[in-house]
Amino acid sequence: MRAPLSQREVAQWEWVRTLEGLYGKHTEDLRRHETDCLLSVPAAYTGRYGFKPSVARMPHAGLMGSHDGMDNIVGVVGPIAQSARDLELFCKTMLQYEAWILEHAVLEIPWQSNVSLPERLCFAILWDDDVVRPHPPLTRELARVKRALLAAGHEVIDWVPLDHKAGWDLIVCLLGEFVHRTCADQN
Repeated sequence: MRAPLSQREVAQWEWVRTLEGLYGKHTEDLRRHETDCLLSVPAAYTGRYGFKPSVARMPHAGLMGSHDGMDNIVGVVGPIAQSARDLELFCKTMLQYEAWILEHAVLEIPWQSNVSLPERLCFAILWDDDVVRPHPPLTRELARVKRALLAAGHEVIDWVPLDHKAGWDLIVCLLGEFVHRTCADQN
């Protein structure tokens, strides 16, 4: 068994997977499996919309991925699409067939298009998780978003992480062999 990957190796692997997902042989626009950034990063960098639903919200059946037998690191299935309307169409279509009947892990919650939110919402901002410190332009934008949310009457909490470094180290240990095998399989 190989040693766990370093943070840099994991980051490099994520980018390889991201680029393959966007331009390579594994392109799959609508159904993506995300344990970390394989959904949100490609969406952000290509000007598309991505939706990362809660765990067990969308069915996994028929997908290849790290989710089978890995109950300790649970990924989610979500769409990457051209518009927010397309995201809604994907979710509505996926759930209209009541996947929870065949796939026990999927939560029995039909899609709801008309959801009302309270006027005052609460947001939390994680400024630094002690693993990856955001670059100054990102911190500046987070501060700008915080000011805008406060000006709109929302509550904003500065989220102080408990011990993300220990959690990161555990994930690297758990995923280390899987990442090495995946990289080797794709070469």
